[in-house]
Amino acid sequence: MVNMAEVSKSWYDELEPGIREAVRLLRDNGFNTWCSCGHTLEIELVAQHADDGERLATLLYEAGHRGFVVRTHIEVPPDGYWERTMAVKLQSWPFGGACFEDGG
Repeated sequence: MVNMAEVSKSWYDELEPGIREAVRLLRDNGFNTWCSCGHTLEIELVAQHADDGERLATLLYEAGHRGFVVRTHIEVPPDGYWERTMAVKLQSWPFGGACFEDGG
């Protein structure tokens, strides 16, 4: 039997320290992240609903983030399949100290 706590722990451990907790916050609150960078503090996400950008901004604000940017993108190609994506750029890490565990 697979221990999901161990699988999740190892998956998060592979993320860059500067972005790991933000990705965990988003995923724990129902956002599907698919790309992140700890050096630039950017996260790309799938948007399911038109109001996901507002929900994302509220979640980050309530978690202590300030000065971030949320971008939403909706593309409707000729085949009619709507593609909704979002990206967030964090200005800084809200929990004090350096955002990289190795001090980088």
